[in-house]
Amino acid sequence: MNGQSLTHLNRTLIPISIEPFGRKHDRTGFVCGNTYIDAQLQRSIIPLVELNLSRAFVAAEPNSVKVLGFYAMHSHTIEPWKVPPQWESIISDNNLGGIPAAYISLFATTERCQGRGIGRLMMADALRRIKAASEALGTFAVVLDAADQKAFDFYSSIGFLSMEQNLRMFYLVAEIP
Repeated sequence: MNGQSLTHLNRTLIPISIEPFGRKHDRTGFVCGNTYIDAQLQRSIIPLVELNLSRAFVAAEPNSVKVLGFYAMHSHTIEPWKVPPQWESIISDNNLGGIPAAYISLFATTERCQGRGIGRLMMADALRRIKAASEALGTFAVVLDAADQKAFDFYSSIGFLSMEQNLRMFYLVAEIP
C-alpha cells in the first residue's frame, strides 16, 4: 500500500474468518466506540445490502456468528477537481466527468478487539476485493472518511493518504498488490 505489502496486514492475534454479512450474524452487543457506526450496523446494513446499494463483510471467529468487526463498501465517484495535484493533468486530459472509485463507507471493530490486528486483516480483505473488482470495472482509488483522528492515524499506518483538509483519505487501486 503505497509501496507496502499486504502481508503485514494479514497477522491477527486470534483466528478470524471474514465473510459476507447476512441476517444470521449476531450484531447484539457490538460497540466500537462510535455511536453512529454502532447504529448503522444495528439498523442500516441489512436494507443497504438487500437493496444492492452496498456490500458488507464481517469478521468473526471461525464457526461463530458473533460480529467482531465489519466493513461496508460501494461504488463512488470523485469529482475531478478534488484529485491530488499530481493527477490533475491526467484526469483533465481524458475529460472524465468523474473519477471511478470504491468507497469504504463503514469500518469498525468492537472495542474489545481493537488493537488485535482484526482491522488490518479486514482492510487487507477489502482492498483485495476492490482490486479484484477493478479488473472488470475501472476503479482509480479507494476512498474513505476517517471518523476521527484515531481512525485517520490507523488508515495512515496502512498507507492511505489525505485527500483534502478534512479526514477524507484515498489509496490508489494501482498500488494494491
